[in-house]
Amino acid sequence: MSAVKHESVWIDTGPEAPAFARLDREVSAEVAVLGGGLVGITTALMLQERGTDVILLEADRLVHGVTGHTTAKVSSQHGMIYSDLRSKFGEEGARTYGQANQAALEWIAGRVKDDGIDCDFRRRDSYAYLSAGSSSSSAGEEAEAATDAGLPATLESAAPLPYVTGPAVRFADQAEFHVRKYLLALIERFTAQGGSIFEHSRAVEVDSDERCLVKVAGGQVHAGRVVVATHYPFLDRSLAFARVHPQRSYAILCRTRDEVPQGMFISADSPTRSIRSVPVGGEELLLVGGEGHKPGTGGDTEERYETLERFAREHWDVTSVEYRWSAQDNTTVDTVPYVGRLTPASTRCSWPRDSPSGA
Repeated sequence: MSAVKHESVWIDTGPEAPAFARLDREVSAEVAVLGGGLVGITTALMLQERGTDVILLEADRLVHGVTGHTTAKVSSQHGMIYSDLRSKFGEEGARTYGQANQAALEWIAGRVKDDGIDCDFRRRDSYAYLSAGSSSSSAGEEAEAATDAGLPATLESAAPLPYVTGPAVRFADQAEFHVRKYLLALIERFTAQGGSIFEHSRAVEVDSDERCLVKVAGGQVHAGRVVVATHYPFLDRSLAFARVHPQRSYAILCRTRDEVPQGMFISADSPTRSIRSVPVGGEELLLVGGEGHKPGTGGDTEERYETLERFAREHWDVTSVEYRWSAQDNTTVDTVPYVGRLTPASTRCSWPRDSPSGA
């Protein structure tokens, strides 16, 4: 039996990434993008394709942070949140959130098709389900709120899983992909069109006057605008530390004799379980995620992985665990991401979260 690989399947099975130099001099661009994950790479490419001169800075290696350790779901369904969003922000607020996420899904789908990106992209229905014995009322409210937001939601009596569940909300025609294969294709296009990337170049300070100055140990970038796509706004001029908390979660990838689920699944009540299949070397493997906790309060990490493995073995005929990894997301107090101009008097905007860890 092979040893379990302690890294994400995306990093291990993705193509070899080009290495980019550390920034060790003064450079300039119209826009500097900080962060080499899904948001940063996408933003840099979109700006470049609109004729903007862009420099992308990454503190470590591209697609090795939160994006490289995601479950790689591409969906406008993030658990059962739309009834809550409607109660907090009204029907229009829930619609804005949902349509932004749905538009992002379709943008990625279009990009994969138009650019011919081989990244295991495939459409899947997504389910958020309640535990067995739960009342259907909350699921019904969620399906209604999501439908009112213009999303492809339906109420189901249960999720199609090999164990009994309560009612579920299904979002039709969502997607899953190999996030590293996808993003390395975007990087190739960005650099082929003249885009500049620097790795191992951690931004430590951003000064602004008429132009912005991004300071990096050993170098600096002069730019008209700076996009902070570091998952957490490290400048923290808007006091995000008081409104955002980190959440660590875990995932395992298993080989099983059983048929793996033909869809994407997440439990809406505790303990959270995120489930999907992943094609690896011509086989379909089973991904099980969950066991989230605030950093520093999680106890024994090994117990977290063992709990996920027990769950997988309880419901599937697991023959081996091939991979295991963890990631750390940030959660806002009202679950809606903070996006906008980063100033001391920063105003609040709603936009899709980074995620296909959110994916």
